[in-house]
Amino acid sequence: MEIREACEREMLPIANRIAREKRISEQMEARRLDNEEKAKKPTYEQLKAKYGPDFGIQNPDRAKRAPPAPAPTVEQLRHHYEHYDLQFKPRNHDELEDHIQRGFSPSSV
Repeated sequence: MEIREACEREMLPIANRIAREKRISEQMEARRLDNEEKAKKPTYEQLKAKYGPDFGIQNPDRAKRAPPAPAPTVEQLRHHYEHYDLQFKPRNHDELEDHIQRGFSPSSV
């Protein structure tokens, strides 16, 4: 039994070295396969040459569309907000209005 354990102890570094070399060779093979895959992929320039500068994604209807409507003017926005009663009002708006009507400062509410 002692001889077997001694042999196993002596073989352990050798077995570890063999396993390490196997892992390294597997990693190198995986890298080689990755490099081969990358070599097969077309470059950006090749894709542009094949599909054109927009890669065929450009919408042909884009030029036919009407230009976007201009942004509303300040007066148009003011009218919209007044018409739909969207003005900013504090939570205590009614109380604040009464307070001001009585002659007090709004900050004293």
